[in-house]
Formats: sequence, structure tokens, C-alpha cells
Amino acid sequence: MEACVQLGRERLTCRTAFDRESPRRTVTLDGFYVDRFEVTRGQFERFVAASGHRTTAENDGGGWVPRPGDGWVKVRGATWKTPGGGNGERSAGAPVAQVSWYDAQAYCRWAGKRLLTEAEWEKAAAVRTAASTRGVTNGRRRR
Repeated sequence: MEACVQLGRERLTCRTAFDRESPRRTVTLDGFYVDRFEVTRGQFERFVAASGHRTTAENDGGGWVPRPGDGWVKVRGATWKTPGGGNGERSAGAPVAQVSWYDAQAYCRWAGKRLLTEAEWEKAAAVRTAASTRGVTNGRRRR
């Protein structure tokens, strides 16, 4: 399921920014489509089965996992199948994790879609945040 977000002139602003992210600029965005929900593990599994794709984490022997007190640590075996490196969320309906930009790009090509630009992503995130504060969650009004 998709939702169309029509955009016009938008000023990008950040509460925090790295030095390389300045100066702020004004960008004009055309309307674009964005999926209403994150890509699930089940969807990603169908992509892998159909394409034979190996993720960056699989090729590297593991991925980065947040650990309280330690920050992000490299964990052997952490992949989209086992995001924490062993145990963790394995439901087909859960959002896929341990997917790099390259993996996401490959999935999008396979699915006939594309990744959002940074400006589109920021706008979509702002729209979703505004919707959730108005009582809408995942496209459905909260009761």
C-alpha cells in the first residue's frame, strides 16, 4: 500500500547538524510516492530468494548492533536473518534490519521502486510525525 505525499517548496532545517551538512538551503520537491510501511523481513526474504542477493552484512560476516554502554559494536553473524547476531526479532512481518544503502538500492530496483532522496525522506518523516501527533498511526486513525 502506498500514499502520495504532494510537496512544494520546503526549507530543510535540522536541530543538530554535522559541519559538512551546512549551509542550510532551500529545495523544491516534486510530489512523490512513499510506501506507507517499512519493508518487512518477509518481503526482503522474497527478494533474496528471487535475486540471490547477499547483503553487505552477510559479505562482511556480521553487522553493527547497538549495545547499552558500548555504543555500536560489530557483531559476528548479525544479518537481516538474525539482526542481533543470534537471537532477536524473526517475524516475517517485522521491519527488515541490517540492510545497507547498497542492499536497499538493490531491493528497490528489484521491486520497481527507488530510494527517497535525503530531502524527500526528511519531508516524509515530518509528515508521519505530524500525522502521529494528530492521532494517526501507520495510516490508521487511533481510537
